[in-house]
Amino acid sequence: MEIADFVSECIWHPSQKLSKNKDGSLTAEFEIEGLSEIKIWVLGFGANVEVLKPKELRGELKEIAVKIQKIYS
Repeated sequence: MEIADFVSECIWHPSQKLSKNKDGSLTAEFEIEGLSEIKIWVLGFGANVEVLKPKELRGELKEIAVKIQKIYS
């Protein structure tokens, strides 16, 4: 099962809006107050997801990715 299919089969948050893209990927939108909870959720999908916005979350995930790369280099 692909990640897009897995994510689309569940209700992850009451505010979620999911849209399937032509290429088979999925765009998920959530209205949340803080980034901590969503950051942990996104990290659980590893390199199978990309956060488009907010920029602050993208930046935090990039910092974590750099730290992980240093650990496993």
